[in-house]
Amino acid sequence: MDLDYYNEDEELNEAIASMDISASAGIKEGDITQKKDPILTVRVAVNINHQEKILFIQVFNDTKCIDWLMEQVAQKVWESYGYEPKIYELKTEASGCLLPQELVVVAIQGNFELVHAYYHGFREKTPLEVYQNSCSRNKVSTRHTVELALHENEQTDALVLADTCLVSRDIPVICDLLSHIKPVTKVDLSGNVLYDHDIADLFKHIQDLHEVDLSSNRITSKTIAKLAYHPNLRRASLSYNPLGSDTLALLPELLRKCSHLDVLDLESCDVDNYTLQDITLHEYRHYSGHRLESLNLSNNALIRDSTSFERWKPLLHNLVNHPTNIEF
Repeated sequence: MDLDYYNEDEELNEAIASMDISASAGIKEGDITQKKDPILTVRVAVNINHQEKILFIQVFNDTKCIDWLMEQVAQKVWESYGYEPKIYELKTEASGCLLPQELVVVAIQGNFELVHAYYHGFREKTPLEVYQNSCSRNKVSTRHTVELALHENEQTDALVLADTCLVSRDIPVICDLLSHIKPVTKVDLSGNVLYDHDIADLFKHIQDLHEVDLSSNRITSKTIAKLAYHPNLRRASLSYNPLGSDTLALLPELLRKCSHLDVLDLESCDVDNYTLQDITLHEYRHYSGHRLESLNLSNNALIRDSTSFERWKPLLHNLVNHPTNIEF
């Protein structure tokens, strides 16, 4: 009987020991390190966009040197603000310039000493890297379609995100992307689900727009008014959007403000029989400003209404260089 109890106890102890070994095997060395209290927490001041930012870098190993700290600061700035500075020097008021090979725990006098970081510019990042970083900072998931489009885009002056399933909630990240990459002059956002307010927000981050494709979205004639704020615009496609009848009244003003606009695509934009006001009629009849090389108005209700079409046709001819340059 005693032997049976002994065997049961022994088996139980062996099982517990086995469980302990298995659990220990699943713990990585790095996990143990992370649970320790840091030896030192370094406060680092960095100037980003004319604002001083304070970073906190934890040191767990007393063999780390100042060059390691410089790398950590650059990485922290990238993760927090979307820029990776090229840091060349760290300074403290007590010690002055810190040598790269100095030990951090020796060079910096405790947790309360402030370290100042100095840098020459930022490391260039690809639009894909910037997008992924922006999603991480804004705590939103990335879209594979956007990642693929950014990876395949080889035009440094263009943002091509056609058919990437963009919706309104994606716009803050795309705006952030535009503010961190080189200025773009061409934008293709066709085939998404974007509205006037989305486009207005995006346009705030584009200084010199030359070409834009917004076809197959949800925009109205309000976006035409926004295009007028980009005087160097050369090509614009707004096809397959519910622009509505107000579109015709806005065209003369658009051409006056965008004196380089050559191509305007308004196919299938719900342009119907806009009621001609005297002021609109006057603008069309006496229009003498910049004229388009190509105007596409095909597949609109206006064309299907023969009476309206005959009334509008000679007026629209005033907006193009030659009557044959209009596609009805």
